Amino acid sequence: MRAGQEDKKRQQKPGGEFHLQPSDGLALLARLLVGGILIVAAAAKLRAGRADFFRRVYAYDLLPRPASWTLARALPSVELTVGVLLVLGLIASVASAASALLLVTFTGAVSISLLRGRDQPCGCGADQRLVSWHLVGRNVCLVLVSVALVRAGPGLASLDRAFDASGSTNPFALALAAAICLLSVWMGALGTTRIPARTSADRTNFGEAAHV
Repeated sequence: MRAGQEDKKRQQKPGGEFHLQPSDGLALLARLLVGGILIVAAAAKLRAGRADFFRRVYAYDLLPRPASWTLARALPSVELTVGVLLVLGLIASVASAASALLLVTFTGAVSISLLRGRDQPCGCGADQRLVSWHLVGRNVCLVLVSVALVRAGPGLASLDRAFDASGSTNPFALALAAAICLLSVWMGALGTTRIPARTSADRTNFGEAAHV
């Protein structure tokens, strides 16, 4: 709360009008970058279907089947919600923190898979991109960008600025964010509702040797 007030005072002229800071444009670009990546990833998962994404999650061999299915159902909606909030600059500090947490989780899962010597699809989208240290490095960079956004504020062309208040305290911003969240959950709820039947490839690299 105090950080938001200080940011607001720093950016206001004596007459009450906002003036631009060099960091505002960078914050906008960062929001669009991270938010766009999350939206594209979520859309690819939803298009491919939850059963396909479940097999990719379960192949990491980090969670039991029920937990993997719950994650496969929830994650696309979470990614979509966070991505849209970032692009719109709505409750941007919360969305930035959430994106950092998501990316840290993804990075940890991929790193564990690589340390185990596995060569499997990363599950980032609908393609067959394999886990790699290059992917880990990219995600680390995105984590740093997300953390920087938490401190930098929403920047240009943000709904937080349009509401002229911190998105975390403005009731209109919170209501709009809740509506976006519910819409994302509804989109994620479409399709298969039951956990897919067990297959011999559940914990294999999609047809390669099993790791259990």
